[in-house]
Amino acid sequence: MYLSIQSLTELEQATLNAMKEDLEATDLPASTTPVVVSYGGPIHD
Repeated sequence: MYLSIQSLTELEQATLNAMKEDLEATDLPASTTPVVVSYGGPIHD
């Protein structure tokens, strides 16, 4: 993740952790992670 976890609330941390796990579970390239995070929230297709 290209951001400071310390600056996030617990809810945001939980959201990002869930997103990260989802990305890893779907075996997407790591390069997609900062793109998703840059939107400032969870992205669901």
